[in-house]
Amino acid sequence: MKFTIYLFAFILLSSFDAGPSYDAIGEFDIYRTNWALVQQDGLLGFINDKGEEVVSPQYSSIDMFDIYRTNWALVQQDGLLGFINDKGEEVVSPQYSSIDMFDIYRTNWALVEQDGLLGFINDKGEEVVSPQYSSIDMFDIYRTNWALVEQDGLLGFINDKGEEVVSPQYESIDMFGIYRTNWALVEQDGLLGFINDKGEEVVSPQYSSIDMFDIYRTNWALVEQDGLLGFINDKGEEVVSPQYESIDMFGIEKDGWAKVKKDGKVTFINSKGQEI
Repeated sequence: MKFTIYLFAFILLSSFDAGPSYDAIGEFDIYRTNWALVQQDGLLGFINDKGEEVVSPQYSSIDMFDIYRTNWALVQQDGLLGFINDKGEEVVSPQYSSIDMFDIYRTNWALVEQDGLLGFINDKGEEVVSPQYSSIDMFDIYRTNWALVEQDGLLGFINDKGEEVVSPQYESIDMFGIYRTNWALVEQDGLLGFINDKGEEVVSPQYSSIDMFDIYRTNWALVEQDGLLGFINDKGEEVVSPQYESIDMFGIEKDGWAKVKKDGKVTFINSKGQEI
């Protein structure tokens, strides 16, 4: 009889010893229904109301659920941030130095930083834009569904699918629609050109200055290259190559004509760009 009692006591104690032990156990239902925060060796995790370890203690901090996204909680491990869900699964492994709130830049996207560079994750935990940019502007400032990005000091654009529609290659990009509808002035290596709203380079950067369109002639813009003047049209074509020291307004001397100076001599061009 004594042997039976001792054996029963041993089995009972052994069953308790089999369970994990923690330095601290919080109250249930604070972070999630039927879960309690636990601490072991300075790291945090969760157990459920059955005593099961649903998240092993591995995080230095765990935020409340539902702050960033429904059923997700921000976690920190080795100084890096990620997310777990309400099943205890790691939906975003801790790899980011910072994670912004979702929906600030784009619906269901959150800005992330890794090694000082920026990108985006979506609400499925997928990296839709890998961290590679030093700065990312808000979407829809320059063009609908586009965001200005900077990489290695150069500017370009990404779209709302995470695609790079204009690779970072320009020192500056103006707003679209200033010079011509759907065109934006760009600067590369100190020279000016244009891109369109499809991300195509319609005028390669080659001019030191470009005037507004329609000043000298409808759909034409005065350009300067190596100190000489010419014209481009609204298709991006060079209708008058830069070769003149000066170009007067059309119609001053004769309707449809403009006085030009080349190699110190004066002549005229017509509205087709031809020398008279």
